Amino acid sequence: ARIFEGDVGKTGLLRACLKNGPVWGGYLCRLYAGMEVHWTWVNAAVLLAAVFYTLFQLFHIAVKYLEGYEKNQDIKEFEKMAYTDVMTGLGNRAAMEREMKFLQENVKLCKNIWCVAADINGLKRVNDNFGHLAGDRMICTVAECFRAAGKGKGKIFRSGGDEFVVFFTDCKEKE
Repeated sequence: ARIFEGDVGKTGLLRACLKNGPVWGGYLCRLYAGMEVHWTWVNAAVLLAAVFYTLFQLFHIAVKYLEGYEKNQDIKEFEKMAYTDVMTGLGNRAAMEREMKFLQENVKLCKNIWCVAADINGLKRVNDNFGHLAGDRMICTVAECFRAAGKGKGKIFRSGGDEFVVFFTDCKEKE
């Protein structure tokens, strides 16, 4: 293979091709430790090998990134499942306790914290007389009432069978 080293630039590349005739190949850039750039003429086989090697490395990086992204998505999905009440879609008791811990640790960021606790009277009677499906519908209806009343301003949790807790805060974002 014919090799020409040095800084050839665009005009040097054309001059080298005109001077040496049509040779299948191309210029390969090498960056040395002293930040010195050398362009080297290599034949087509070496150039293709370098291109394929670079593409393989990029593909490998992309695969590793996607694997990490999928793991991150799995973690987010598991966390959502761990902190969400399956029936109502509200936060569950674990989410409520996590929120309480957060509020206790960051109480200085909040001017006011309001807590509303409620339970459904007569749920046992509904379950006994009309079945558990009717009781579940009653729980979901109450959850929807809390969602509508809160209008996204409070954090709503189902802390137990027929118990709900809502936190309203005027906390500033943590910097």
